[in-house]
Order: sequence, then structure tokens, then C-alpha cells
Amino acid sequence: MEGQPKCFDALLAEESATAQREAQVRQTKALGDLPLVVLTHGIANAAPPGVAPDQAAQAEQTWHNLQKKLAGLSTRGELVIAVESGHDIALDQPDLALGAIRRVLEAR
Repeated sequence: MEGQPKCFDALLAEESATAQREAQVRQTKALGDLPLVVLTHGIANAAPPGVAPDQAAQAEQTWHNLQKKLAGLSTRGELVIAVESGHDIALDQPDLALGAIRRVLEAR
């Protein structure tokens, strides 16, 4: 799928919604006891060309801190680090993703 026109269309649509998405995130409040599993990558993304390694490491740390904060929005929130995955957790560790979905459904 990567490299196909529909992939690029999806990326452009996602980028065009950045401001709206960021506004929604800023309005997020506590989720009470809503079951929540936050999956995050364990394998850091490579630094893009021109980005210093220390800047990439700082961005990575900020990402993980935000994921912890997201999981903390629910009293039943859980942060799971997919240690064998990069961005595509559902492809890299499908059992982990399915397990998270099952835990949330069973906790409802």
C-alpha cells in the first residue's frame, strides 16, 4: 500500500486536519473509569535527515511522556510499550494489539 496514490491522499488529509486534531486534544478531559489501553512503540523511529540525534531523542521522550499522560486520563488506563514494534504495532505485534482490544471489550 505504501507508495500508492491513495496512501499519499490519506497522508495529505491527515496533515490538513492537524489544527483541528490538536484543538480536540487540548480539550480532552478526564475519562473517569473508561477502560483504556494505550499502545506505544518500543523501537524509536529513525531521525529524519537534518535532525540532530539529541533532538530526535528529546522528541521520542516527549512522545512517551504524552502517551503516559494519555493513559492517565482514565483510572483504568494502561500504557503498554510494544518493545518489538515501530510505528506499525498492529502489523509488528498483532497479538499485542488484539490482546489490548480484548481487554478493553471485556472490561466494559
